[in-house]
Amino acid sequence: MTNFVCMGERYTSTEAMEHVEKTHGLLERSEHALLRHVPLVAAALAVLAGLSSLLSARTGEAMLASRTEAVLSQSLATDAWNEYQADSLKAHLNESLVGMAATEATRRSLSTDATKYRSRQGPLRTKATASERQRDDDMRRSDVLEHRKQLFDVAVALFEISIVLTSVAAMVRRQSLFIFSAVVAVAAVAFDIFAFYRGMHTYVGVDSLAMTAVECAAIFEALTPGFEEGTLKPFPVDAQGTYSLERATDAYRKVLGGSPERLAFIPGGRKT
Repeated sequence: MTNFVCMGERYTSTEAMEHVEKTHGLLERSEHALLRHVPLVAAALAVLAGLSSLLSARTGEAMLASRTEAVLSQSLATDAWNEYQADSLKAHLNESLVGMAATEATRRSLSTDATKYRSRQGPLRTKATASERQRDDDMRRSDVLEHRKQLFDVAVALFEISIVLTSVAAMVRRQSLFIFSAVVAVAAVAFDIFAFYRGMHTYVGVDSLAMTAVECAAIFEALTPGFEEGTLKPFPVDAQGTYSLERATDAYRKVLGGSPERLAFIPGGRKT
């Protein structure tokens, strides 16, 4: 009896090879031409099942990371709102005491403190609402990743079922069962493709060689806030790939020569 792997577990190569070896032994002397391809098909299905399982695990890790980020963003928003309310209470208290102050100096001091607390509320409100927006974005991304993981899990299960059906087809020497296992495998591939589609990937390319230096500078200026806020993450650049502006010609010559390395300019930085 073949044991099925649970949806959340990793499909191992050992299990796949057991199916392939068993199938190969059963079909060495098969009189059915179609069934002679079963070992190759079983091996291909095992590879696809392993890849789908790996993608499911990676997607699950990304989902948990996104939910963790959402919790941290909610914590930041809560702290900012608490500080906002505290400043509001302090400002209101100082404004109420101004009229009861005995001296002009005391009134000025209370009024100054109230103004200080009020001035701090604007940035705190902005910080809190930005954290809440980040929390919502993280939760939406987490939901999308959760749905993608479910699709990958279904694909893994269908691949496993297809492998089992392929083995059974080899045992009973039924071509119709082998064809049915192929249909199940096609359905599994469809789930994998749909999971990729649900990823909503966007790839943007910029041909800097077709643009002027001024146009490239405008793009860099527009991207700067994203890097400063941490929304955009730069790719790592090796220390040998950094160039000062004085060596810009050497850097461009290296790029045009087909260098696979990432290069970066450091304006006013160290010379390499």
